[in-house]
Amino acid sequence: MKNEELLEKLKWSMIEWERGCPQRIQHFLKVSSFAATIAKEEGADGHTVFLVSALGYIHDIGIRLSLEREGRSDGKSQEKHGEPAALQMLKELGFTDQDAARISMIVGKHHTYDAKIEGLDFRILLEADACVNMFESDTSQEAKLTMLRDVFRTAAGKRIYTIMFDLAPETVSSSSGSNA
Repeated sequence: MKNEELLEKLKWSMIEWERGCPQRIQHFLKVSSFAATIAKEEGADGHTVFLVSALGYIHDIGIRLSLEREGRSDGKSQEKHGEPAALQMLKELGFTDQDAARISMIVGKHHTYDAKIEGLDFRILLEADACVNMFESDTSQEAKLTMLRDVFRTAAGKRIYTIMFDLAPETVSSSSGSNA
């Protein structure tokens, strides 16, 4: 099955998974779009664009399970329930074992900002999710700047984020880092 077909199947599976929750559906659709945009702008290969698009769709699969099983949806609970649920869904949809393992591993760590972030796919998911999370929450300009400094490393992610929140250009150069 082609990657485009897998992404369509995953998108619709996640829309069904989040039935009745338009906020979460809109969230993951936006994260997937930002992730693909960042990846393409960074010159990522087609497989990486595929991975980050899939990650954008499935990264918060653990929220519903966390709420059902623990009555909470904090990051740690999402990671705990999300990783196995993601692996199961991806395998059922026909993702390769290697891609399913990589995507579900990142789902299981995407709220652990102090984790060693290995790979452009992981970095891009964090940045795309931060773009959407900061838009969806009522945060101060100082918090936005802290997020820029602490999370963003790709030039494309920084560019989108600073334009989106109208941050001064000098904040981009002062938030240093590498791509991964």
